[in-house]
Amino acid sequence: MRPRRGLRWSLWLAAVLLLAACRPSAPAAPTPPGGEENTPTPAETTLPTPLPPFNMAGVSVDVYPEEDDQASYLAVYLNLYNDFFSYFGIAQNEGAEWVNNPLEVALRFQEWPPAEPNCSSRKVYYLPGEDSRQVTIILVLSGCPDETISEMKLRVELQQVESYWNIKWAGKMWKCSRSEYAEYRDNWNLFPCP
Repeated sequence: MRPRRGLRWSLWLAAVLLLAACRPSAPAAPTPPGGEENTPTPAETTLPTPLPPFNMAGVSVDVYPEEDDQASYLAVYLNLYNDFFSYFGIAQNEGAEWVNNPLEVALRFQEWPPAEPNCSSRKVYYLPGEDSRQVTIILVLSGCPDETISEMKLRVELQQVESYWNIKWAGKMWKCSRSEYAEYRDNWNLFPCP
């Protein structure tokens, strides 16, 4: 008699396991009366604004609000900044902290001639990227000593090498203050200002 009870028990256990495996994991959501499924709208799915991976006391940094492409800038010849890179190398060898902050490296780069130092107003932005070892900082400058330019935009791309941040590319564009053509006064361009 005992072997039959074991057989029944085995069949019952197999049936329970089979039913458990075939059962759906969650009930399906009912379809609304209109026949369309509820899908979130873009306003409901907005992602939070990413915070910059760096900071500096007294400097506000925001995500750049527009599309920005390196190809639309006039490339800056970095060999014109030999004095800055000498200063950077000395600071790096002496263990200065500022070489470890991409924001501070970009701000110091902007203050060296032939860039546009001594501008009275500066807005600082960054472009979030996928690689945490690369940062793009955009500086929008106004009130600069060059009176032909009403605003200048400087894009600085940095890459982390060990613990310090090295400038790998820079470009600029501007808006003219005295142009007779509105497109040069109101839009970013690469043409010399009169």
